[in-house]
Amino acid sequence: MKYITPLAVLAIAALALTACDKKTADAINQKSEEAKEAVTNKVEEAKDAANQKIDEATEAAKEAVPAAAAAVDQMADQAKDATLNAAEATKDAAASAVDTVEDAAGDAMDSAKEAMSPAPTP
Repeated sequence: MKYITPLAVLAIAALALTACDKKTADAINQKSEEAKEAVTNKVEEAKDAANQKIDEATEAAKEAVPAAAAAVDQMADQAKDATLNAAEATKDAAASAVDTVEDAAGDAMDSAKEAMSPAPTP
């Protein structure tokens, strides 16, 4: 999960550097949304996989030491909460990166339009 966010940000930033015209800006916005969805999907997959492993470890621990079952349940709940918090933080970071890229693409388009407009005659 540590590698998903930086890779998504790098991919989005690389796309933003090519923003020269409206089509490119639209393509960047579409690609950034696709990247955001991909990150969200990967986060959900990672969260589900982590929860499954936590449940498996919980059951194994309960079978091994029945007296510690309550403590294991509490630790499992804490681990699930931590996983959920990390997943939400990753989603938020991806959304923020997408917003930043979209803003940069819009600014680039505005600058390009201003540069292409005829200069006023004195």
